[in-house]
Amino acid sequence: MPRIRRLEIKGFRAFGSQAQVLEFHGPLAMIWGPNSQGKTSLAEAIEFLLTGKTVRRELIASAKREFAEALRNAHMPSCEDVIVSADIEDTVGQTHRVERKLTRDYTGRDPCYSELRINGDPAFDLSTIGIRLFQPPLEAPVLMPHTLRYVVSAEPQQRTEYFKALLEVSDLEEIRTAISEAKNRLAPPLSPSESILRRCRTHPRYGATFDKLEAGGASLETITEVLSEAVGLILSDAGPVPEGFEARIAATKALLEEQRSRTFPVTALEPRKGPSWTLPEGRFWKPFEDLVQARSSVVQETSRLIRLFEEVIKVPELASAKVPVDCPVCETPKALTPERIAFIRKQLESSAEFRKAREETERALRELRSLADRIRQESQESCPLFFAWNDGERERRSFSHTTMEALLGARSADLLPPWMETSSRLEAALETVRGQASELQESLETAQLDELNEAKLEELRQKIADLAQAAKNFVEALSRYKEASEPLVRALRSEVDRRAGMEGWQELIDLAGRRDELSIWLAKRAAYDQMVGEIDEAIKEIDQAKAKILDEKFDELSQEILRWWNLLRPDESTSFDGIQRGGTGRRFIDLKARLAAEPGGSSGSVLRDAVAVFSDSQLNCFGLSAFLARTVREGTGFIILDDPVPASDDEHRAFFIDRVLEELIGSSIQVILLTHDERMWKDVQERYKHLELDTLLVSLEEPKVGAKVESRSDTLDALLARATPYVKNANPRIRKIGAQRLRDAAERFCKLMLVKHRRDQEDSAAMVSDYDGKTLGDLIPDVYTLLTKDPSHSGKLRVIGQRLSPGSHDHQVPPPGDLKQSLGDLKYLRKEYLP
Repeated sequence: MPRIRRLEIKGFRAFGSQAQVLEFHGPLAMIWGPNSQGKTSLAEAIEFLLTGKTVRRELIASAKREFAEALRNAHMPSCEDVIVSADIEDTVGQTHRVERKLTRDYTGRDPCYSELRINGDPAFDLSTIGIRLFQPPLEAPVLMPHTLRYVVSAEPQQRTEYFKALLEVSDLEEIRTAISEAKNRLAPPLSPSESILRRCRTHPRYGATFDKLEAGGASLETITEVLSEAVGLILSDAGPVPEGFEARIAATKALLEEQRSRTFPVTALEPRKGPSWTLPEGRFWKPFEDLVQARSSVVQETSRLIRLFEEVIKVPELASAKVPVDCPVCETPKALTPERIAFIRKQLESSAEFRKAREETERALRELRSLADRIRQESQESCPLFFAWNDGERERRSFSHTTMEALLGARSADLLPPWMETSSRLEAALETVRGQASELQESLETAQLDELNEAKLEELRQKIADLAQAAKNFVEALSRYKEASEPLVRALRSEVDRRAGMEGWQELIDLAGRRDELSIWLAKRAAYDQMVGEIDEAIKEIDQAKAKILDEKFDELSQEILRWWNLLRPDESTSFDGIQRGGTGRRFIDLKARLAAEPGGSSGSVLRDAVAVFSDSQLNCFGLSAFLARTVREGTGFIILDDPVPASDDEHRAFFIDRVLEELIGSSIQVILLTHDERMWKDVQERYKHLELDTLLVSLEEPKVGAKVESRSDTLDALLARATPYVKNANPRIRKIGAQRLRDAAERFCKLMLVKHRRDQEDSAAMVSDYDGKTLGDLIPDVYTLLTKDPSHSGKLRVIGQRLSPGSHDHQVPPPGDLKQSLGDLKYLRKEYLP
């Protein structure tokens, strides 16, 4: 599995422009540093290298703008690049150089951007070297305090997606989603017949007959039979029923219209067929323009002599004459020269164009006369029938505003005003367009083509333009009238039919005229219903299969999480039990806890939701267990853990160190552990000193310089580093802690000096633990004689012992100067004697 062999960080968060290098040789690396010294920046640098982002922005930022310019070190010059790189060893032992450079930091709205290179070549991800990232949001094998409890704190849908991705059942969900979305895009066939058929099905008299039109689609013959039977039922109430479908429909129409006319002539309100006229376009005027132009090229005298010229030019000898010849009309000798003959021919050609233009203009005039007549006639025929009735006819047919109000009742206030307004506008538009058409007809009747010129042509154009505008206004008025009259007609027809006891008759008549359309729609609807049914069945089968797979995989994952849980918290009365789907598992995943009556027992136990009953420590444990199970399941070769066990959770620290780390190392997973906990730092080193343990220190003494990382094979540097933040503090209590830590460092220095001396004397069994229980006062006399490089060195050690002794008792706490000098002397002696 992949291993990180070398890590280099420059300019990322707490790290400055001087690149910090960390080298990893063994299966376990221990990185210690006080809080706010750069540990989490180091973990996030690895996350950035692997994913190109930091998950902190997605998980804990209350607003994206809070992470603006969060990745680049605030004190680093703008000319310096932010780069995180690593040497990663793949599964076959080949080392690859992986480098990611930040090209644009987070802004208040946009994500960060970076460039990834593997062995110097641009890359999209790390799959080519065997590193497969997890599903979002926790893509990298990096666990930090703010990601520890993501599984229990995430929204239900996010938690569901997290586990589905982990269990690799997202493909089934994607297929289901794709099918469901395709179904939603599948629109049912539409037809005006649908609403009519729906009303017919609910009719109390004949609605049951339509049950024969099954969803499987009905033939035209079946539709005709159903309609004929339905029509027969309503006609039987009025008298004998004719034989044959067409006869029944005709009888129904006649009877319905007769009954309606007795109450109110509703059909007289409806607009009739719309106008079909086509108004002249620009090219229509070309014959007129050609005629005016041709007339200007033919003089009046020539026009009278045209026929004479035509007869002269027909003489064969004249047509091809090359020399002057006698005129055949007046017999003048040599009167017709070739030039005169050419002139006659040219006049004849001009007269031919003139005749053609005149003929086409006459045709255009006939079209205009026909258009004017059509507009006058069709405009009247397009209007509702009552427009043609005089007052007497309207009174005879009971066509009045009062009658309509009586029929409509309260609805008249909404329906009549729009109809009356549009009716008045339509009447005015009708009068205008008919008047313009009549005026045009009169002009055309008196038009003389011999008098046509540009002025008269422009006058004709204007009349046509006025007619075209009037026609346009009429069509718009007719459209508005239709829009306003339709709801009025429906309401009146419904009321008239109700009073006449003929509700539902019109629907049957309408369906009779739409039988072909209805048959086609029923077939399409049947095909649509069948397809939707098959899709629903497929979705149901996918849900069932997914539920079964989820149950199996949840059981498997639960066992993996439980294994890590039992390593961390064995034999407790409250424990993790398993992961279950809530319902179908599409939206909810439940985390279950088992509450036993006795620690480690199973009898009398009950299940509850873990989120509700787990303590804060147990929630942390579950988050860590789930993350470890995921890491092992995904086959990741390495894992980065940033303070995985909170310092407050002392009772489970030992289980993590002795059991969890051992299990991870035994699973061939490289562990990079970061902590500020001194006990964990010390215990891990003691517990795994038999391994090739990498020990590193991270500290941030100068923010402008950035965090620094040091690699050491012993713990003396760690002890010195832990003491450093305390020695300059003005608070005596904090300075007392610094004195204690410096004394621990001085004792470690003495023990290391004694072990080194014995090993130089070929005592290979010498160990630091041989001096456990020895105090600084016990050790210093044995070390004096070993500090031989300078006579002052032994004195430095004696003074260190004298200055630090009060630090652990009730004596006066050493002043900052004593502690600072002792720290400096210890670092100096360590450098001189323990390189």
